[in-house]
Amino acid sequence: MEDQHILFGVFLVLALVFISTFGSLYTGNVVYTGDKITLANYPYPFIKNNNYNSLYIVLPNSYTLDEFEAANNVLNGIKLSDVIEPKIVTVSDLPQGEHNLILVGDSCTNSLISYYTQSKDCSLGLKSGEGLLQLFNNDRSSVLVVSGYDLESIKKASKVLSLYHAYPLRNKKVIVSGNSESIYGYVLRF
Repeated sequence: MEDQHILFGVFLVLALVFISTFGSLYTGNVVYTGDKITLANYPYPFIKNNNYNSLYIVLPNSYTLDEFEAANNVLNGIKLSDVIEPKIVTVSDLPQGEHNLILVGDSCTNSLISYYTQSKDCSLGLKSGEGLLQLFNNDRSSVLVVSGYDLESIKKASKVLSLYHAYPLRNKKVIVSGNSESIYGYVLRF
C-alpha cells in the first residue's frame, strides 16, 4: 500500500513537471511577452485558446467598399465555429478600453493607423502595388495594421492575412506585392 502512495506521488510530480514545461505547447496556454510576438504567431494574440481575444476589426469612419471587403477577408481568415464573431467597427464606434485591434485602411483615412505607424503619409512610404501588414505590441494588447499604397493593395494585404496558413508570415512587418490574379501570386518581403 505504501508503494502505491510513493508511486502516486512520483506520478504527480512528473505530471506537474511535464505540464509546467511542455504542457503549455499542447494545451495552448502559452503567453508570449509583447517583444516576442511576431506575425509568425498569427492569429495569436487575436485568437487565444480558440476564442477571440477582445478583438475588433477597425475601419475608417468613412470607409469604402474595398476597405470593407478587406475587413471581411481578415474576418473570414480567422473565423471560428463560434456564433459570435469579432466586431467590425469604425474608429468612432470603437469602445473604450484595451483591446486587440486589426486596423484596415491607410494613415489618412484611419486615424489609429496614423497613430501607430507615426506617419501622416497616406501611402506609408509604400510603392505602387504594395500592401502592408505591420504588428505593434503593447503590454497587454496588440495592433495589426492592414494597409497599402492604394485600395487594391489593402485588399492584397488582407488576402495574404486571410490565407496566413499558406504564407510564411514572420517578423513584425511584411510588404506584400505581386499578382493578385492568383492567391499564390503574392510576394512577401520582410
